[in-house]
Amino acid sequence: MRPGAPKRECDLVMKGGITSGVAYGGVLIALGRAFRLRNIGGTSAGAIGAAIAAAAEYRRQSGGPTSFADILQRPVYELATPGFMTGLVQPEPAGRPALRAGLALLRQRRAPWRRGLAALRIVVVSRWWAALASVLLAGVATYFVAGAGAPVAIMVALLVLLWLVALVLGVAVPGALVALATRRLLDEPGFGLCSGDAITAWLHETIQAIADRPLTKPLTFAELKAHGIDLAMITTDLGAARPVRLPLRSEHEYWFDPAELKSLFPADVLAYLTATSEDGPHGLLRLPQDELPVVVAVRLSLSVPLLFAAVPLHPAPDPSRRSWFTDGGVTSNFPIALFDAWLPSRPTFGIDMRPFPLRGGTPDRRAAPRVFLPEADGPMPPRWDDVTGVTGLVQQIVDAVQNWHDSSQAELDGFRDRVCVLRLAEGEGGLHLDMDATTLRRLVQDGREAGEMLGARFTPAGLERHIKLRYDTLRQALGDELDPFEDPFGGLTEMLRRWVTRNGDRPDPAAAGPDDPAELRIVPRI
Repeated sequence: MRPGAPKRECDLVMKGGITSGVAYGGVLIALGRAFRLRNIGGTSAGAIGAAIAAAAEYRRQSGGPTSFADILQRPVYELATPGFMTGLVQPEPAGRPALRAGLALLRQRRAPWRRGLAALRIVVVSRWWAALASVLLAGVATYFVAGAGAPVAIMVALLVLLWLVALVLGVAVPGALVALATRRLLDEPGFGLCSGDAITAWLHETIQAIADRPLTKPLTFAELKAHGIDLAMITTDLGAARPVRLPLRSEHEYWFDPAELKSLFPADVLAYLTATSEDGPHGLLRLPQDELPVVVAVRLSLSVPLLFAAVPLHPAPDPSRRSWFTDGGVTSNFPIALFDAWLPSRPTFGIDMRPFPLRGGTPDRRAAPRVFLPEADGPMPPRWDDVTGVTGLVQQIVDAVQNWHDSSQAELDGFRDRVCVLRLAEGEGGLHLDMDATTLRRLVQDGREAGEMLGARFTPAGLERHIKLRYDTLRQALGDELDPFEDPFGGLTEMLRRWVTRNGDRPDPAAAGPDDPAELRIVPRI
């Protein structure tokens, strides 16, 4: 144990949320002060936080500074700088107007009509020549109408109608051209407005700088494991319609074509990946397992649909079979059970993020604190949001499809007391790339407060209470599911009863007795 390094250990899982991930800097600084991070996981923006946390712990275990505040100073400062995240999202020229107009519509702190006008202005200015053509045509038509010698009343009516049509065309034609260009861009391989090269390059440089490694030798999962750090991320295989855990396990394999990844990853990363991958037929290479560079896994988990291009891989060494990998949040946005064991020896913390204040609800709920850590013996406030229109309906449908499983699990006994909730106000998180300095600092401070609350609760005595709760929950679950009078598996119930009884009053499994069957010595994992 290095002097000054924390003695307590923990696992950490972080939720996806795009720009809300800026709060993870504060979380890591606070938790890194009290705990050594052993298992770290996340999805999407949570995968960015997980990779940065793993690199920081790697640096600490390699003889670097013991304080995460020193190691993470640069990335936390950068992400909390207004405009920095906007620079990481660089759309292709054809998709720039659509992205800028969409971001303008998301600025919830402005009145709806102002957001709409801002979006229209962006679209019209991007195709100014089409709007100018409409004005010129209207001017020519006005000349002929004025010289037609019609009665004044008819002439005025025709001119008003003419310029109304010109105004509509001046907006509709640029809008149609922008929509057509965006559609063509999204139809191209990757299906995204951005290739993601800017954010991937920043991630590579940041991970390497934190880990104190050269750019030509990307940090890998194997090197993390060699220092006692298990990093895991979730991505989504659209071809198989399922989540995929990274790094790949032995039963899974995927192949890649270096030419297809050239525009998605920095040259140093792709060169290393190509050099360390197994050759296959048809020019394909087998994607490594533990030797996979961490930045590659982050990019696979961070492929936000339609925003960042999906990553092409092949489920077999066959170029005709291709699977597109998109954001891990599509299938598991908050994988809180990623490292859970039936009998844990350390806590697995979760950082959840939810909208705040809610659209609707009682005043006391609106006045709730921004950072909330439920009590172990108290109820978890149910996740609830009002539906006030079609937009809200669509948002809630997407929320339910994406988060129902993770949200339900986070409310269970043994889960809710270790999941800290950060409540996001309007204009915070999500695709709000233009958050001001005050908002960004508040998010970092919220993250720091969440980490401090978890550290204060899970002292050695707090961990002992948590483990007892997990044991009690396990015994109850086994009692409900395995009736001793109805055992279709022969001696399974008796074996489990002896196993739980023997281990039920201590945080670590007891030594196996000479008469215990071999199965009792295995600690199952969820």
